[in-house]
Amino acid sequence: MVVVTVSDKGRRHSGQELDQVTRRFFRGSGAPPGGNGLGLAIVKKIVDDHEGALQIQSVEGKGTTVVVSLCAAEGVA
Repeated sequence: MVVVTVSDKGRRHSGQELDQVTRRFFRGSGAPPGGNGLGLAIVKKIVDDHEGALQIQSVEGKGTTVVVSLCAAEGVA
């Protein structure tokens, strides 16, 4: 298994928004200008295509953590 964890200390997503952050073109209500709302949608598509797992947690005052887990190819250590 290969696991990649990315964390930030930015604004927290509300519980209601957290369920939507992997939808194409979704941007949180407190999102700063810029961006197009595709980043996590692309990540989810790649993870799903490779039968992996995607976890997203957001904690007020601490930021958001995204964990991507994918099976490693056979013969790769």
